[in-house]
Amino acid sequence: MTSVDVEQIANEQPAVRAAWARLQSAIAQTELARAQDFSDPSYGVGINHYPGTSKAILALRASIPLYGKNYFEGEKQRAHALRQVAETQHAEVQRRTRVELHLLFQNRANAHARLAQFELEMLPKALKVARQAEEAFAQGGQTLTDLLEARRTLKSIQLEALQWRTEFAKAERAWSIGIDRSSP
Repeated sequence: MTSVDVEQIANEQPAVRAAWARLQSAIAQTELARAQDFSDPSYGVGINHYPGTSKAILALRASIPLYGKNYFEGEKQRAHALRQVAETQHAEVQRRTRVELHLLFQNRANAHARLAQFELEMLPKALKVARQAEEAFAQGGQTLTDLLEARRTLKSIQLEALQWRTEFAKAERAWSIGIDRSSP
């Protein structure tokens, strides 16, 4: 998995998506506050007729708001401040999520590399040395102390390989939990 995939997974995390939604809401509030700068005049015509009489009233209405350009300045500044806060929070949540996922991915990769080193290099060599020590002891070419030392070394490497299998399993599980948080 590449870091591009980690970036995509980070953007799909619920915390990042929630921060993005808050940012979009703040942008909409900013646009709404900016729209208050424009006043819309309204015109109307109405006819009122009262039953039982032959009189009708014709009414013409015109409404033109007369407030100045700075009338809604406080609301615009508030919306702008909320937008800046939302942008900052979104960037911070995105950064923290990205760092956390990179760390989980790196821990998993390091545990896998260490496990591979033990299982592909050290464990086969220790097994080979232990077999050779068994054969040498069986033919009388080696002392019991050397045989026991070879067995002890093999057991030590087997235990360390087991430890690294456990570490890799933990790192793998942490990684899978980290990326599964994006699934609802």
